[in-house]
Amino acid sequence: MLHIGIESIAKGTRLVRENATYENRMNMINSIQKVCDDFFNWLDIKNTEPPFLKWRPGHLEKQALQELQNYRPGFMAKVFIKKKSVLRNYKGLRSP
Repeated sequence: MLHIGIESIAKGTRLVRENATYENRMNMINSIQKVCDDFFNWLDIKNTEPPFLKWRPGHLEKQALQELQNYRPGFMAKVFIKKKSVLRNYKGLRSP
């Protein structure tokens, strides 16, 4: 009989803890609009020029293309690329 009492106390404690967690999350959700009170002037944002034109690359894309053009493989890259090309050529020679 004592064993059942301990289980029910443990279950009650767990339920109280879950209820407190639920209430804390609900309070947090309800207070978001009080904490996040940033004002956005949507007309001003709409009339602002975009950082770059849609059909032209942006600064990050330009930087990536520059890095790609300036790439020089190191020793390990050369070894692995050479192995792949040799294997590709070998497989190409052996295929009917």
